[in-house]
Amino acid sequence: MNRSRLMAGVAVAVFAMSGSAYATDGYFQTGYGQQVVAMGGASDGVVTGAMGGADNPASISFAGESFSIGGTFFVPHRSASRIGNAYGLNGATTSKDDNFLLPDIGFNAPINDNWSFGITIYGNGGLNTDYPDGTLKCPNPVTGAVGPGNLLCGSGHLGVNLEQLIIAPSLSYKIAPNFAVAVSPQIVYQMFSAEGLQPFQPLSIHPNSVTDRGGDGSLGIGVKVGVFWQVTPQFSLGATYSPQADMERFKKYAGLFAGNGEFNVPANYSVGFGYHVTPQFLVAADYQRIFYANVPAIGNQSFARAIAFGLN
Repeated sequence: MNRSRLMAGVAVAVFAMSGSAYATDGYFQTGYGQQVVAMGGASDGVVTGAMGGADNPASISFAGESFSIGGTFFVPHRSASRIGNAYGLNGATTSKDDNFLLPDIGFNAPINDNWSFGITIYGNGGLNTDYPDGTLKCPNPVTGAVGPGNLLCGSGHLGVNLEQLIIAPSLSYKIAPNFAVAVSPQIVYQMFSAEGLQPFQPLSIHPNSVTDRGGDGSLGIGVKVGVFWQVTPQFSLGATYSPQADMERFKKYAGLFAGNGEFNVPANYSVGFGYHVTPQFLVAADYQRIFYANVPAIGNQSFARAIAFGLN
């Protein structure tokens, strides 16, 4: 499915508040940099400083010289259960990995009155799970003997891990004193691993490339474009768009993902505004849409469409 969100926030004393309602949108972070995290992800129509290249690269034309280093501490609590199984294979379990640090680094500076340059380094994730073995008593499909298995009746721990690192230089140009456009190429590296998915191997045309292959890396190139309009000293508008980023295939997991291991970064766009009620009080909101459904590895809907286990 695709992911849409309306993100809104209020900042007092120039982003003095911290915290966020959500840490991720799927495996995207809600926002990048602590100022944006404090705003619940609203950033397109706001000058956010050094991390502007990750949120709206056109905003760096209005940010001046700035540098930041920080991170988001992500503590998701994941559990899984199966009920109503005709063979009595019902159970519940909890993932043991709950603590993740998502770091970010940003720098930007004006080149002259019209041009500004910046660079941001940040990460995505949130798809890490690690469910223990021995959750169920499962029959061996060959011998019929009953033994311990994970929640899918595979062997060993059950889980997946996806991590992404993005390095994004940005170049922004002021078409007018109050209006800027920008482009931000993205160098993307992602790593994936899966374990305990043995029951899915018979469903795949590459059964030896489904599970327990260790970590596999993938490199790709993307881009984000942005516009920023300082309509009045109090009111500003912004928008960004990123087409789907073409990534190298996960060759070790060619039997798990549709397209023989293809796992592209989905296209996405967002629009937003910021309004300074007073110099110390800012209200902002964004609308964002992420096209997860257009990436077969995570967008296929059912067994009729092969789920994404390398069947197409």
